[in-house]
Amino acid sequence: MKNITIIKQANAQAIGTRTNGNCKPVYCITTGKVYDSALSAAEELGVSKSVLSMAASGKLRTCKGERYCYVNQVMNYLEEIAECSRVRAEKVAAYDKIVGKEKRKAELEARKSKLAMMQAKMEKEAAAIAQEEAALNEV
Repeated sequence: MKNITIIKQANAQAIGTRTNGNCKPVYCITTGKVYDSALSAAEELGVSKSVLSMAASGKLRTCKGERYCYVNQVMNYLEEIAECSRVRAEKVAAYDKIVGKEKRKAELEARKSKLAMMQAKMEKEAAAIAQEEAALNEV
């Protein structure tokens, strides 16, 4: 992932290893990730540059199940980007809720375990006291 400098509303200049000044940065609508060029994105995804370029230009609907566009065309996809962003936020919230429940369950189990250990210790002490009392009563 490289830095993107927005020059005008519809133009962007990518800074990275795969740029020669003519490369167009690619935006993944589904994940929100920005690549400095179609070649960089294609290499990371393991697809050919032409397939990714066709997906970014709209000739293909998706590439590896995700939607792409060129950064200078982002304005054309704002509704779709907003929807994907909302879905990602809902998934993160659901995940956090699940993780939160699991964390609370783990904390409760740890407390139960600690209480069980304390109970066992107290039972041992009670048994030791009972033995001492029995020994004192015999004398």
